[in-house]
Amino acid sequence: AETVCLSVLEFFREMQDVIPPGVVNVVTGYGADVGEPLVTHPQVRKVAFTGSLPTARRIMQYASVNIIPQTLELGGK
Repeated sequence: AETVCLSVLEFFREMQDVIPPGVVNVVTGYGADVGEPLVTHPQVRKVAFTGSLPTARRIMQYASVNIIPQTLELGGK
């Protein structure tokens, strides 16, 4: 998300010596810029997303290109 908390970035920076490279990747940026290239990349094996229904629909569409599993959390706050 373009508004990801700095605490999330710092947490994963601290965990980089514990979690093997490539297991968890935090991507920041605007959805329109990073969403489709990320989800349709052939090396992406699964997508987990928390957010809005319209964005989840786009992720489902993008993920169908390579038929990858998705976990979508669309609950309210």
